[in-house]
Amino acid sequence: MKKYAYKNYIGDQDYVFVRCVKADEAKASFVANTLVEATVKTFFDVQGNNASEKPEVIADAIEKAEAVVFFLSGKSCESLEFRNNINFALEIKKHIVCIRLDKEELSHGMD
Repeated sequence: MKKYAYKNYIGDQDYVFVRCVKADEAKASFVANTLVEATVKTFFDVQGNNASEKPEVIADAIEKAEAVVFFLSGKSCESLEFRNNINFALEIKKHIVCIRLDKEELSHGMD
């Protein structure tokens, strides 16, 4: 499966922020690519990727996004940073979509 094929949207118009961990990149990039191809402005970040953005950039992107999409898996829920991103989005009352990728038991607070 191909990786995310576009540059992240950075601008003043509404956009969707998409986040996953490295282990889930193939599935998440398919969805992110599909969003862009459907003319949805998209900011896609893979936690654990060498090109991953700094935490301040991620927080800013979540805050400015119209909606956020998180790909949940056993691997993503092992990451405190990933869980903190979700909690931040909840705290600032963002429209959130969580896509569950596996049947692994989610950690406390993520279920």
